[in-house]
Amino acid sequence: MCRAHCRHKKIIDAIQQDLKARDDSFVVDLKKQTEELQLMLERMMEQDNTLTKAYREELEQWKETVHNEEETKRTEDQTVWEKCMKTLLDTEVEKLLKRQRAVEEFDTEIYHMIFKEYDNHDIIRNQKFEDFQNLELEIHQIETERIFIEHKIKKQKADNAKLKADESQLKAKISSFKSELTKLWVNEQTDKRRKEQQPMEQHLKELNRKSQDYERLQKKILHYVLSNTITFENMWLILDAESKELMERALYVDSTIYKEVLRMPWEPPTLSLADPGSMWEGRCAVSQASQCSQDPAIATHTDADIEGFYSEGEAEVGSTAEDGIVVTPRTVKKLMELICDEAGFLLEVKIVKLLDTLDEKERTQVKMGYLFNTLGIEEKDVPKLVSYLYKFGQPSSKDSEDVEKTGPSDSSDEAESRSSTTDTSDLIDRNDILHALICFLDQQGSNTNIADQWSVQSVEVHDMSKEEAYWESKWNVITPDKLKIWDVTNENLKRHRAVLSEISELNLEVQSLQQENTELQMVCMLLQQVCMDQPLSLSPDVTQIDME
Repeated sequence: MCRAHCRHKKIIDAIQQDLKARDDSFVVDLKKQTEELQLMLERMMEQDNTLTKAYREELEQWKETVHNEEETKRTEDQTVWEKCMKTLLDTEVEKLLKRQRAVEEFDTEIYHMIFKEYDNHDIIRNQKFEDFQNLELEIHQIETERIFIEHKIKKQKADNAKLKADESQLKAKISSFKSELTKLWVNEQTDKRRKEQQPMEQHLKELNRKSQDYERLQKKILHYVLSNTITFENMWLILDAESKELMERALYVDSTIYKEVLRMPWEPPTLSLADPGSMWEGRCAVSQASQCSQDPAIATHTDADIEGFYSEGEAEVGSTAEDGIVVTPRTVKKLMELICDEAGFLLEVKIVKLLDTLDEKERTQVKMGYLFNTLGIEEKDVPKLVSYLYKFGQPSSKDSEDVEKTGPSDSSDEAESRSSTTDTSDLIDRNDILHALICFLDQQGSNTNIADQWSVQSVEVHDMSKEEAYWESKWNVITPDKLKIWDVTNENLKRHRAVLSEISELNLEVQSLQQENTELQMVCMLLQQVCMDQPLSLSPDVTQIDME
């Protein structure tokens, strides 16, 4: 075993030495190959450079030769072109002279031909005049039908004009109310300037009251407009249903004429226009619901409410929003000031001039009252707005984890530490306030916007051109060609009816004659039976008398 193991070791050593020698030789060969490759690459680069230089020189020489050849050819072509143009001009002048002579000859021939064709034209004109008279009769019939249709359309237009006049009167009333409000507001402004010592709160209360009256008037006007539009739409739908029934009857009659009388396949007509009254059917109910849901009272924000809100915020150490987020009154004030600054473009110029005479606190209060009134935000929605802005300013999960939800058992130190975090300037970016306000108003108004949208849609001005096209399409369901077919079929049916009535009368006479015939047959049968029975029952004397 040891000897065999030693032999194996010797064999392994010999093999390892052979492998090392072969590896060394392989490395040497690789080095030689790399050196040869580098030399080959250098030679190839030198050859490429020399070839590119030679090709460039050849290209320049070729360009020069081509340019010279082009110039020579151009000069030759110009000379040839000038010669050709001269020859063409000469030939064209000769052709024009020939044409002038031919035109003069043709004029003389045409002058003679005109007199010949004038007589033919008179004959044709008389024939056309007769045809024209026949066409005038047909047109007169068509115009009578058109006048009847226009009379109906004028009635519909008169009804629509009445509705538009009512709407214009309502708009005039609204404009008069607006002008009166502006006059009153201007008068109040002049009184305020004259009486600067009087407090500002009375004037603002009067403004709020008048805005409430104005909004109430707007709602009343909208109520009347909605009622008028609903009645108009209901009447329109009733007339549309009646016209559809008439159209279905006409189509049924047309189909029966084609199938049963003419024995032809009937194709229903295609109405390309959409029904403009289909969008009103679902809208009337929603508009009525929106009228019922509108309250006469309007939620307005007065200065006293905002002052109370600020005073309550200052009295409390911290206020909690809907989601339990602690927000100090300072942060609320800062948020309100930011909203006033960013949404200040909603204020009118007159109100801005009036606000310049007030202090900063009163100015912010008046601004907030006006903005809340215009945006439709109530006092109960203010904590919702604060929490929404807080969440909008801190969307990340890490920041939301830092904000702790607190209850009535929290200590004052924890409330102060949290208020310091919310009072920072990184609460919400100024550029994001308007976007956050729009999102909040969309959230709040998502439930009420549907009825308002339908109520506004119901007051929209109807497109009369579409309605006219719709009624014309209904009127033209039965074309004048079909009406002619109807007239012909009506005459044929009348004749057929007269023939059938004659046949029915003859049938009655035949039946009466058949009854008489049957009665006579019965009488004859009875007489035959009587005659057959009489000779058996008579006496011989009687028979002799009969024979004589």
